[in-house]
Amino acid sequence: MANLSNINNILRTGSLGVGINRDPLGAFEISSATKPGIKMFNTAASGKTYEAYSDINGNYIIFDQDANDNRFVINTSGNATFAGNVDITSGIIELGQNKIDGSSDNLKISADFGGVSGSSTIEFLVDGSEKMRINNSGNVGIGNGNPQNKLDIEQSAAVSARLLATGATSSSLKLEVKGGATQLTTTEILANSSGTLTFATGTTSSTERMRIDSSGLVSIKNVEVPTLRLENTDTSLGVQTLGSLEYYQSDPSATGVGVVSRINCVNESGFQGAAALTFETGDVSSITERMRITSSGQVNMTKGSSGTVLYLDGVNAYDAETGIQLSAGRAKISGFLNPTGGTPGSSLRFYTMPDNGSVTERMRIASGGNVLFGKTSQGLSIVGIEAASNNTLRATKTNSAPVEFNRTGTSGDVVLFYANTGGVGSISVTQSSTYYNTSSDYRLKEDLKDFAGLDMVSKIPVYDFKWKSDKSRSYGVVAHELQEVLPDAVSGEKDAEEMQGVDYSKIVPLLVKSIQELKADNDSLKARIETLENN
Repeated sequence: MANLSNINNILRTGSLGVGINRDPLGAFEISSATKPGIKMFNTAASGKTYEAYSDINGNYIIFDQDANDNRFVINTSGNATFAGNVDITSGIIELGQNKIDGSSDNLKISADFGGVSGSSTIEFLVDGSEKMRINNSGNVGIGNGNPQNKLDIEQSAAVSARLLATGATSSSLKLEVKGGATQLTTTEILANSSGTLTFATGTTSSTERMRIDSSGLVSIKNVEVPTLRLENTDTSLGVQTLGSLEYYQSDPSATGVGVVSRINCVNESGFQGAAALTFETGDVSSITERMRITSSGQVNMTKGSSGTVLYLDGVNAYDAETGIQLSAGRAKISGFLNPTGGTPGSSLRFYTMPDNGSVTERMRIASGGNVLFGKTSQGLSIVGIEAASNNTLRATKTNSAPVEFNRTGTSGDVVLFYANTGGVGSISVTQSSTYYNTSSDYRLKEDLKDFAGLDMVSKIPVYDFKWKSDKSRSYGVVAHELQEVLPDAVSGEKDAEEMQGVDYSKIVPLLVKSIQELKADNDSLKARIETLENN
């Protein structure tokens, strides 16, 4: 009979040992120097083979032999690793004093479950670094390990954002954004229970700068400038108003605000009509339209209490002036104050700029009403200029000469006449006389010939006639008849649209020549008479 005491298996009631030669430490013990464990195999067609064993490193493993992979591992530190999903039927996982409860429709994560309350937090880590935390006060910190408000967002120590519940009843929610290492700048966005959203900025404390109320009215405030209000639902502006931009200024001496100006976008005719832009000024008691830009681009302005329709004021490199500049500076109209000081005065100046040139004054209306062309001081002046029906200029004045020519000094030219670049005549004055000059320098003439002046003059019909316009009588010639004898003295053509004219000064040389011929004949006759008398 075999000695059962030498068998390397111990079978005892209530305990079983495999691979040991001592009493089993438990009800069932398997011991091996290489791979102690249990292999389980299901012989069904879809069955698999699993091994549960302890490896040489002290890890407990459930191994899927068919997949050649570990399905469950508990390492020597007690950490468990699952290769797939974990399904906990009861829905509750207790982790020390903390619990994850999914047994109902709601998922609950409890910190300090069954432990000491008042200091617990829930932390969320990614790659071993905390990214979010919920503390025991219910504050949420993102990038902030010590949230002091309902939501603390911190990108760095210098930049952060906080969401706070404010007021005794927590009726307001405030988003506070701070920047700077010492938090010298603060921006707050505040929403309250009345439906108003406010925006505030500041340094150590913030001041409201903008507000959107529950009706959609937007108000923009700044302590240094008046308030700018943008609205589109104010029924007091009329049903045709599409939107308005109002400029307000607070009155420190009174309650409320006063309207300074308003810009409206309005329908020109009905809700479907084209839109115009209107500009209004006034105060809270009365505001009046001053200017309108229609949908076609027409600009209509109404004059103010002073009677001024358009007033532009500015300072530039020329002088202190008011002005209008057109076509990117190529033309300009400017009204100047007296640039030299002294007695007050003003002038209106007109500028143009040719291609590749500079802006140059071309005409001036002086403070006394004189019109200066091409001059900046007293020179040629025309008073009372107006446009005639044929788009030319004509001068009219009731009680004095409509056109005045003034030459400063004792004498000189007042008007110069040019053909292209060559001078052909002038009007000059002395202290007592006026000269009407036509070019006659010998250097301008050649091929000098004699002519019969008396014969030509004898061919010119001269009449005592009456003017049709005022029935007055005068002496003179008829243009087309003179043209047959002396064409240079006549302008225009007979029966043309423009009436013909005569320059009587052109007849003077003929008269002089005729006198010379008559004198020569007279001298000849006198000589003959003297000869006859002496004989």
